[in-house]
Amino acid sequence: MPYTPETRQPLARLDHDDDLSAQHTIPELFALVVASRPDATALVGPDCRLTYAELDRLAGRLSEDLVAHGIGPENLVAIRMHNPVHSVIAMIAVTRAGGGYLVLEGTYPPARLKAMLDGSAPRLIVSDGVDVEIPGTLPVLTFHPDTQADQDAGEAGRAAHRGGESGLSPANLAYVIYTSGSSGAPKGVAVSHAGIATLVREQAERFGVTPDARVLQFAPLSVDASVSELWVTLLSGATLVCSDSDRVLPGEELVRVVEQFAISHVTLPPSALLAMAPEDLPGTTIVVAGEECPAYLAAQWSRGRRLINAYGPTETTVCATMSDALDDSGQVPIGRALAGLGVYVLDGALQAVPEGVVGELYVSGVGLARGYVGRSGLTAQRFVADPFVGSGARMYRTGDLVRADNEGELVFVGRADAQVKIRGYRVEPGEVEAALGNVAGVAQAAVVVSGEAAERRLLGYVTAEPGAALEGNGVRKSLATVLPEHLVPSIVTVLDRFPLTAAGKIDRAALPLPAGVAAEGQRPRTRQERVLCEAFAEALGLESVGIDADFFELGGDSILAIKLISRARQGGLAIKPREIFRHRTIARLAAIAGPVKATPERAATDNLGPVLHTPIMNWLAERTGELRGFYQSALIQVPADLSLPTVAGALQALMDHHDALRLQIVRDQTDETWSALVPAPGNVEAEACLTRVDMSNQTPRARSATLDAALSAACARLDPEAGIMLQAVWFDCAQQPGRLLLVVHHLAVDGVSWRILLQDLPEAYEAVAAGRAPELPPVGTSLRQWAHQLHEEAATETRTAETAYWHDLAAAPQLEIGRRPLDPAIDTASTAENLTNEVPAEVAATILGKAPAAIQGHINDVLLAALALAAGRWFAQRGARGPLLVDVEGHGREDLFPNTDLSRTVGWFSTLYPVLIDTADVEDEAESSHGPVVARALKQMKEQLRDIPDHGIGYSILRYLPGPARQELLSCAPAQLAFNYLGRFPTPAAVDWQPTSEADGVLRGGFGPDQPLAHALELGCMTLDSSDGPRLFTSWIWPRGVLDREDVAQFDAHWSQALADIARHVAEATADE
Repeated sequence: MPYTPETRQPLARLDHDDDLSAQHTIPELFALVVASRPDATALVGPDCRLTYAELDRLAGRLSEDLVAHGIGPENLVAIRMHNPVHSVIAMIAVTRAGGGYLVLEGTYPPARLKAMLDGSAPRLIVSDGVDVEIPGTLPVLTFHPDTQADQDAGEAGRAAHRGGESGLSPANLAYVIYTSGSSGAPKGVAVSHAGIATLVREQAERFGVTPDARVLQFAPLSVDASVSELWVTLLSGATLVCSDSDRVLPGEELVRVVEQFAISHVTLPPSALLAMAPEDLPGTTIVVAGEECPAYLAAQWSRGRRLINAYGPTETTVCATMSDALDDSGQVPIGRALAGLGVYVLDGALQAVPEGVVGELYVSGVGLARGYVGRSGLTAQRFVADPFVGSGARMYRTGDLVRADNEGELVFVGRADAQVKIRGYRVEPGEVEAALGNVAGVAQAAVVVSGEAAERRLLGYVTAEPGAALEGNGVRKSLATVLPEHLVPSIVTVLDRFPLTAAGKIDRAALPLPAGVAAEGQRPRTRQERVLCEAFAEALGLESVGIDADFFELGGDSILAIKLISRARQGGLAIKPREIFRHRTIARLAAIAGPVKATPERAATDNLGPVLHTPIMNWLAERTGELRGFYQSALIQVPADLSLPTVAGALQALMDHHDALRLQIVRDQTDETWSALVPAPGNVEAEACLTRVDMSNQTPRARSATLDAALSAACARLDPEAGIMLQAVWFDCAQQPGRLLLVVHHLAVDGVSWRILLQDLPEAYEAVAAGRAPELPPVGTSLRQWAHQLHEEAATETRTAETAYWHDLAAAPQLEIGRRPLDPAIDTASTAENLTNEVPAEVAATILGKAPAAIQGHINDVLLAALALAAGRWFAQRGARGPLLVDVEGHGREDLFPNTDLSRTVGWFSTLYPVLIDTADVEDEAESSHGPVVARALKQMKEQLRDIPDHGIGYSILRYLPGPARQELLSCAPAQLAFNYLGRFPTPAAVDWQPTSEADGVLRGGFGPDQPLAHALELGCMTLDSSDGPRLFTSWIWPRGVLDREDVAQFDAHWSQALADIARHVAEATADE
């Protein structure tokens, strides 16, 4: 039932009528399974297979030894085994003896293990004696199950000893699991048998774990997810598969294990899914747990399988709530409570909050842990009296913020404190910070969390004591001797001093992002890492990059990712865009990068001939029949001794190599429509497309006028119907470096294409100058092939299933942005006006660097949130509120098809897709500048963009390519506002073959005067990286008959203020409280 203040009831009622946990313990439930399925396979290990009867006998023998050593109810036994199968046997044996178990993880440093043993005081340790170091002086019981199995072989008929469990009740201790502690010390959670049966019953039913199931033991046995994997499997009569830890690392090894052992069920943290593709685990039931699951991951992985989101702290016997099977709707709830548990959404006064309102989650019922071992004060703080049940009942304060949706399901919102989940592990940054501060030579320490929900990581910062010499990797190594691997920061940065707030506290928002410089231990160790270090550095414009550097935190975006792919291919490594988004760092990418495969030899004519219209071609065709004057240009510096014939030869190599530069438009004389074709190389002579202008004796003012005149003349010479898609003008400056103006028809080029051309041109020039035929890096997928693949994609069931999603979005009624609707007959390029500004440096630095990291998102999330705030304020001033569609332009080079590579393909690949802004969320500037409103705008925009499949290319495919969806989407009113972030470019500098600062910027573009404008208002943004930091430029374009300059100036002022408000919010939200 819904949870409201009026009912004051939990979302899921406590129901004990059929509560097995009130009657049975783990040994009793296991005995029932052994009796009913003695010959069924219970456990499969790296080198063994045990039936339930065999497993029962082995555990029974160890149980007898434990009882002989005085183990009984309420006695804790530590388990330190080399083999996971041995650990499972020991865990069963300990519970049968009546004790509780504590698994000591083999990878933990001795100091951590000692802290756990000192805090929990077990009676003894069970070990198989294989290469394990056990700290302290506790007695050790050595157990060799293989020897025992040999002895048992002749006694198969003898019933296993079942003594030792008499007197055991569900209230007795079952196990202790340690989690991270905010005070600097780990805390042991003591759990009884009481919640296990409920967990088994609920999860087996919801996950579909039948006796035929084969479940993978993925989680280490020292963490709480293993409780579910182990007991739900064995107490349901299914088969548990334990593999070596290095074989269940997410990626190819895990996929092989799932295939080899025919795994039917696996529980994974969402971060593990990032290392694989959905098709890697066909038909496998996947439970995501341990950390927040992003909507885009759920959408990708829910297709064709059962995908369930499970939630629960260790303190609630692993799981408190579970979702129904997820779909690709974009919703990822944590679901409803398990039977026998109650969940409450409360405010600070422990009062229920209304449906949809965020509150803190409390859990009550049979699955609650007993508390924290040896820490009664902390237990009293977190396990409090349940006012809704009474009679001494308790509830656990999770610290998680949730809300209830209108279906009564819980939706995770965030944390009420600093705790985070990283790769499924609970992490208290305070514990890491305390340990970091204890490293020898460290004077001060700070720890921050960086990255998205499934891709979070810790960053450490330290200052040195006087006279101490610290190095980041050395500090990490010291920390690894006292903390488990998941608590050690990915990077530790040594600072001279910490930035401080006005109150004298550490200003965490001002902490620098790791520069990525290759410190000792972060330098490349393999050829693959070396290639990727060089590729990262070149793509990001850095001198050097360490192997743990995060591509996106160093300023990377989806466009630079394409440059990275191209550079990696030159070094012989093949990576895909989605792999960069998943793995992000050099170390992780190097581990999965494969060699570049030889391009299959095709007939020379395969890429020649008619080209099907791409979505962006049809977008243009719908708007205008006139194609002249639609161009992009770049002005680059060239050497003083440039030779005109050599330039012509280099340009000819580019035109022959890149199909789009030879594209030819063919008009249908009957209906004025047009089509495109790619003629053979040599169809157009580059020499005829090259002009020389003498600028040797001109003044700077005269040069500027000459440049403008030459650009206009070059644009006029472009003739797509004659296949003239490129014009070049060499400005000869005698003994000084000259300039080369490249003007390309927009049908043949986009922002990514310019990066390719400006890389190829000097290479081709040097070859021609040396008398060699240019050998440019190969092109992967041709423009013609890509267009054909998109047309096939438009007819697929998967793609057409998106139609309803896009129609519902695009059909929303929207506000009118101008004084009248756009009229294509009147509002042409000749009426366009422009307003350009630069964002203040301090705001730009935060917007481009800290803001995306703070919201665990990307730059488009931030810029579009600012646009939403600005639009809300602008319309509020005019007394209007409501939805507004924004056409967002993407680069369009999406990773849709196997063996497709567009990283070296020149052409116009852009896509457009709608994003919805609800201006009703913003009432006025004073209200919308407040932190909660800014935070909500950032969160809503990030979630909306993450939920859009394949970065929106599906809309362009369905809307602009032939198919049943086209007419349905054509009926929707077009967006009136457009947004395009061009990406990051190096600041123009006086370097040969690089863009110059003349002619108004890195890239210019224009339309023919009669071309209709597509939107009432367009916003374009571009970043120039300089030695003083990134510079963010914005440009507005509008038809003067629809909006006044004053209207746009007001919009721009709101935009600038929104960016400043976001920067301020980020600084405040990340500052040390």
